[in-house]
Amino acid sequence: MRGRVICSLLFFCLALLFLGGYASVAEETPAESFRQLLTAAEQGDMDAQHELAWVYFEGKGVPVNDAEAVKWFRRSAEGGIASAQYGLALCFLYGRGIPQDEAEATNWFRKAAEQGHSGGQHQLGVSYSHGRGIDRNEVEGMKWHRNAAEQGDVWSQHDLGKAYLEGKGVPQDDAEAAKWFRRAAEQDNPPAQHEFGLCLLLGRGIPQDEAEATNWFRKSAEQGHWGGQYQLGASYFFGRGIDKDEAEGMRRIRQAADNNNAEAQWRLGRCFLLGQGVAKNEPEAIKWFRQAAEQGFPPAQHELGFSYYMGRGIAQNRAEAVRWYRRAAEQGFAPSQCELGLCYVRAHGVTRDDVEALKWFRRAAEQGHPSAQFELGWSYFDGRGLPQNEAEAVNWFRKSAEQGHFTAQHELGKCYFEGKGISEDKAEAAKWLRRIADSGNADVQVLLGRCYLEGIDTADAKEEAINWFRKAAEKNSSDALTQLGKCYFHGWGIPENKEEAVALYRRAANQGNSESQYQLYVCYLDGIVVPQDEAEAFSWLRKSAEQGYGLAQVQLGRHFLTGEGMAKNDTEAVRWFRRAAVQGNPDAQYTLGIHFYRGGGLFGPEDQNEAVTWFRRAAEQKHAEGQFRLGWCYLFGHGIDRDDAEAVKWFRKAAEQGNARGQHLLGECYASGWGIPEDKAEAVQWLRKAAEQGIVLAADLLREIEEM
Repeated sequence: MRGRVICSLLFFCLALLFLGGYASVAEETPAESFRQLLTAAEQGDMDAQHELAWVYFEGKGVPVNDAEAVKWFRRSAEGGIASAQYGLALCFLYGRGIPQDEAEATNWFRKAAEQGHSGGQHQLGVSYSHGRGIDRNEVEGMKWHRNAAEQGDVWSQHDLGKAYLEGKGVPQDDAEAAKWFRRAAEQDNPPAQHEFGLCLLLGRGIPQDEAEATNWFRKSAEQGHWGGQYQLGASYFFGRGIDKDEAEGMRRIRQAADNNNAEAQWRLGRCFLLGQGVAKNEPEAIKWFRQAAEQGFPPAQHELGFSYYMGRGIAQNRAEAVRWYRRAAEQGFAPSQCELGLCYVRAHGVTRDDVEALKWFRRAAEQGHPSAQFELGWSYFDGRGLPQNEAEAVNWFRKSAEQGHFTAQHELGKCYFEGKGISEDKAEAAKWLRRIADSGNADVQVLLGRCYLEGIDTADAKEEAINWFRKAAEKNSSDALTQLGKCYFHGWGIPENKEEAVALYRRAANQGNSESQYQLYVCYLDGIVVPQDEAEAFSWLRKSAEQGYGLAQVQLGRHFLTGEGMAKNDTEAVRWFRRAAVQGNPDAQYTLGIHFYRGGGLFGPEDQNEAVTWFRRAAEQKHAEGQFRLGWCYLFGHGIDRDDAEAVKWFRKAAEQGNARGQHLLGECYASGWGIPEDKAEAVQWLRKAAEQGIVLAADLLREIEEM
């Protein structure tokens, strides 16, 4: 407690030799020596007052007397004796012989510290670091700890190591942490020996060395430090830097757990949970998790929460699960933060609250937790608890995927495949999907096959696509059967075989695959392989449409609109177009736009504002005709304020996809200077492209320009 200023009875007796007028210790009894010291103190000798205070404080040769200790500490402290100032501060800190007063304690620690007293510097560092009797200031706290540590104060060396490890009051620096832990450990400080062992075990700030780590754990354990005892047990149990000995490991772990070491209790719970070194016993695991959790150990709180959530070894109680997840989450434990977020999303144990879920996902994600990064990405992707932002979703999917999170890799691959939140790139999609395709997940294998089929231009790309489709088809994936059927139908990467294609379509359609149901509609309608049969065709078309397949919904709407193959029914036509459009089908969105633009039928009078809404939705999905029509509306102010520059933007998007009318109008804009500087060369380029696709007006204007 006093640092290096510990006074034993022998010490103060020897000190009397140097206090003038005192008899030789050899000629006195301890009682006579005490009387000599008391007399000197009463005569105003500050050294004697200071030594007498410590005698009373520690009960060396006399009963402990806190009131007398305070009296003599105060007299010598006011005289400037640093050790007395430190002792008086301890009395104020612990309320010994005087009412407890942390602020006054800090005041006296400061006086001692400013005289270079290492114990005072250490305690002043503690006061600043924890806000004890003074406003909290971790930077100032570490300044005083450093002063004490450099004088060899073992506890400040330990505390400075912790600060560097956690980045509190000093920049985070594993190497500095290891340096200070080593200094304290070499002075036989058990907690520092334990911490230095952990640095060696994990390779934090020092090369990893399990054997040397175990050596320091042993030193700590031999001094009764239960953290060291636990880690030594774990070393034996797992054969970590020492020959494996599960029995010895379990003995030491249990000993540490019985002595209330929270980490050992948690580990013992894990052993019972998994049947490692002991017979599997989930209720016994819960007992140990609870003991550690009630001490505030976050991994144990998490395990207890998960046990309540799943009903593992205890009756399921999701409200109780949330309570334990929250306790760990509030201590910054990322796995619990993620699970708490999921509880809010799923309304398990709490009322659903996407914003609250988002808060916890973000906290865990910013710590690098891959599942939380994925969930945060999905929140952005789906607009769950915040505005939708596909680009930000991709950012978080990537962070999670780079850590090997399966679903994040899949979703990132899909984003690259579909061009959502990032430029479409089938090769990059394939890169991410390839990492997880060997897992056997059929959805991944199908999407990887589509990357090779639709976007990778290599000699063997289509054969590679077939390979992945077959792997997924072996698991009876209806999507794989459909894709494989399309390959047989068109002869993509495999000899054309329409009979095999139809057989595969039928297998997938009977499993409810909407795309294969649509393909069967086409086959029956046109009599491909199967006899032509409109009734059978429309039966498959309706099944596909009712499952939400956009192309089928659009086609069914067209049949109802035209009366081809079924009774004309404008109401049904509109219903199917709208269903497909609301689901995001760009063909349906464009079709709705056209009908609102032109008016008539059930669409009523023309509604160009509504038409623009649907053209825009289609255009934003890269529907070339939708882009052209949106440009047209901007150019002529139909349903929207006229904006030639915006018109040019959308004509260009359509033109770059090969849309002939977009090419024509873009050429017209260049020729006339509408929304863009006049440029005859550019006009000629785009008009020629349109003319080559049969646009007569483009050919006429091109001829006029060339004859000028």
